[in-house]
Amino acid sequence: YQKIAQAAAQQSGRGIIPPVAPLHTLEQAAERMRSLEVPLVLYEGEGGCSFSAVRSDAKSYGLCIGSEGGFDPQEIEFLRENGVQSVWLGKRILRCETAPLTALSVLMFRTGNLN
Repeated sequence: YQKIAQAAAQQSGRGIIPPVAPLHTLEQAAERMRSLEVPLVLYEGEGGCSFSAVRSDAKSYGLCIGSEGGFDPQEIEFLRENGVQSVWLGKRILRCETAPLTALSVLMFRTGNLN
């Protein structure tokens, strides 16, 4: 996956190649997210905020995205207790193939990384 990210970054003229991390357990993901300035989890349930409320000036972001069917409320509560902010992409529920792409696109727009 890292080779794909590198090829895509080169093809699009990006100077920064985003690192692709291996799959983690929820506990491992929460631990890793603690070191980031803005740790986020996509969640379509109550309590999430819009991406427009996410800081746009941080140096490090993390985005935790669940599998098809999303996270259950207990998992979201665990992540929140570990400092991860829940965000949502609006009223539409997206497939697990399109939600990451959409979330990354919105985050890139918010942080000025589409220029």
